[in-house]
Amino acid sequence: MSESIDDIPDGIFEPEWDTPIWRYITFYQFVSLLKRNALYFNRADGFSDPFEGSLPLPNTNERQEIIEEFERAKTADDVDEIASSAYETYRKFTFLNCWHIRDRESAFMWELYSDQGIAIKSTARKLRESIENSHTDVQISRVNYIDYEEKKIDEEDTYSPFVHKRLSYSNEKELRAIIQETPNVRPQRESSESRELYIPIGSDVTDSMLVPGKFVSVKLDELISEIYISPARGGKFEELVKMLIDENGLDVEITRSELDSDPVY
Repeated sequence: MSESIDDIPDGIFEPEWDTPIWRYITFYQFVSLLKRNALYFNRADGFSDPFEGSLPLPNTNERQEIIEEFERAKTADDVDEIASSAYETYRKFTFLNCWHIRDRESAFMWELYSDQGIAIKSTARKLRESIENSHTDVQISRVNYIDYEEKKIDEEDTYSPFVHKRLSYSNEKELRAIIQETPNVRPQRESSESRELYIPIGSDVTDSMLVPGKFVSVKLDELISEIYISPARGGKFEELVKMLIDENGLDVEITRSELDSDPVY
């Protein structure tokens, strides 16, 4: 088993650091990665899964007890409205960069995300080390797949809703790099030393606070172990990828997808 890394906060599921991970991306995303030397983190409320960053049913059933202490809560309706708005707003200040944990490439992932692009092979350790000097607080976690009708999560930890997904997504075997940021607005009564995020809710959230995503600088030569070409793309596409790699001074092996191999009868 890989050694543990010490500074992992509660709520994060530590990955096996040397297990291979894959990121399936379009050609446009690949060019952006090379030109910017940066990974793109999507805002959590921009993902297709409407449950992204949400709470399981057992949590919402206990909502009133959990947030009774809120100073703004005057009635049961206030409690429910404040809680719903707060967790919805968490999604606007959380940013995710997603990878697939697997020893080998996946036909399922090619079809799902990038049958016309490429796949980057790396490890969780390489991902962590490649962004260490980015001056951005990034946490790396496995995703835990649970029954949202039955299982409860620790909602006191702000990472928890973003490292859990429904069982129907378990084929993704996902690893996530996570950024949580808040706008530069904080009630004066709250200590600046608090680990807890201050999240404005409802009308407190303005468009000027929001961005669709964030770029985080990365050392590509440390991140990328290998580049795989989509089984749907031909030799000229491989040549184009190699040219871009060479132009950016990277010494990276380019491999055609094994799904492109001819069968033997």
